[in-house]
Amino acid sequence: MPEALAVFFVFVTVVVFYVAAWFRARDPSLHDPQQELARLQQHAAWLTERLRLAQRENWDQRMVATLSRELGETSLQLARASREPPSR
Repeated sequence: MPEALAVFFVFVTVVVFYVAAWFRARDPSLHDPQQELARLQQHAAWLTERLRLAQRENWDQRMVATLSRELGETSLQLARASREPPSR
């Protein structure tokens, strides 16, 4: 019986932390559009450099394709984030 209570306590604790993190992630006051734009720009620059390295060193074609796809997705996110009006 004590083992079951310990497992139940751990389960309840995990659920409470999950719900708290979920609410915190949805808090709009914590979202900074300029910071997100800077992060996307850095990520796009890193992917571009990684793609150049992959092409220069003749990496596997699947890796090059994956990097190209990720760079395309990041570019779309960057374009979308650049068009959004500032919320503050």
